[in-house]
Amino acid sequence: MDKKELSEVWGSELVRSYKIILDVIKKSLTQTLNYRGRLEPNVNFAQKDSIELSQIDGGTMIMLDHPSSINYIEMEICCCTPSYYIEVSIDKYSWFRVVDHSNYDCRSIQRLWINRIYVRYIRIVETKNTSKKIKFLKVMYNTDKLHLVEIKNGLVAPKYNVALSSMDAIVINGIPNTFIRHMAKYTPSTMQDSILNDDYKHYYKYRGYLYHYLNRGCIEVQLAQPYLLSSMRMLLWDHNNDTYDYTVHVSVNHKDWDIIIDKSNKSCRSWQLLQFEQRLVVYIRITGVQTSNDDRSFNLVYLEAPAQVSLASIITKPWKSMVWLLNRK
Repeated sequence: MDKKELSEVWGSELVRSYKIILDVIKKSLTQTLNYRGRLEPNVNFAQKDSIELSQIDGGTMIMLDHPSSINYIEMEICCCTPSYYIEVSIDKYSWFRVVDHSNYDCRSIQRLWINRIYVRYIRIVETKNTSKKIKFLKVMYNTDKLHLVEIKNGLVAPKYNVALSSMDAIVINGIPNTFIRHMAKYTPSTMQDSILNDDYKHYYKYRGYLYHYLNRGCIEVQLAQPYLLSSMRMLLWDHNNDTYDYTVHVSVNHKDWDIIIDKSNKSCRSWQLLQFEQRLVVYIRITGVQTSNDDRSFNLVYLEAPAQVSLASIITKPWKSMVWLLNRK
């Protein structure tokens, strides 16, 4: 009997002792059910032959072959920017919400870490841009990268770089440099997503960066899902020792933006190691404010989030341009 049914029985003439039923209700509200089931590390329960998709209460549900402990769900949503939440259950009657991305833009493959929980049923309900085309790729108790994530209130703070094409991040604003744009082997998406590939060591003067002209546009990246971030790292194009002033804004819905880095008067160059107060991030907007180059463009070679180097190496005094040094009083 669930809590509602127990409450109804409390007032029934069939129950002789109110004290007994009150004790049962109190116990049901406070105890944690100690289900006995399987704990199989790194076994994918979402194999094609072992689960079946069904529709329930406006959502898409799968049932595992047997109750199991899980901490990781990976699924693909065939929709541009859906929002959703995920609930789990043992009995298909009482549901517990483990992921709530109802107010955040998401895309493509979702890699979701949750606190270990014992489940049999998993239900996803889309709240925006519903497609009902959901493919569960992995449902498991994942130990491979468990040490690389921190779970806070159902949200994930990763220690690995999530601003990668391989992690389904994409560039939604930014112009590929002219040389690479005319190379036949590069598709438009490959050219634009060049800053999201970790082959920055091979970039050269006319290849492997994005730009925007000052006072016209910006460079924007969308992550696959919301992540808790507190650092980033960027490489500014620096073959001519150019300097740049810039700002960085973030958003979870592409409507409300917060500024996290303001270097609009700093004359920066080359590698930028950025640290800020931890916050939820889906979109990253980088806007050039000033530059020393002749064509008035802000050029970005690489973006990384979170930073994959020690934050202890952040320079407290920003690099100053020669013009600033000569004009210093």
